[in-house]
Amino acid sequence: MREAFVTSVSHDVRESAARIAQPTLLIAAQRDDITPIEKERELAEIFPDAELVEIPEVGHLIHYETPQAGRRGDPPIRRVADQAVSRAISIRGRTR
Repeated sequence: MREAFVTSVSHDVRESAARIAQPTLLIAAQRDDITPIEKERELAEIFPDAELVEIPEVGHLIHYETPQAGRRGDPPIRRVADQAVSRAISIRGRTR
């Protein structure tokens, strides 16, 4: 557990973001005092294909403070999930 924590605070996705070719949905809190929204906006620019969804009026613990914003049924999350399923079906169809 300690090793996982140390790793999580010692690295961030910036190290590899430019190499992530898949469409990426970033969800960030506008009032996050641990990772400021300005840093999230900068991060979104590093990914080749990223969309940043900003959750207003919430801090670092989005999933506790506004759990409905993180559910799969939320429009941006639903859209990205649907796109991933469509891509998987398309790839599977080409391999048969």
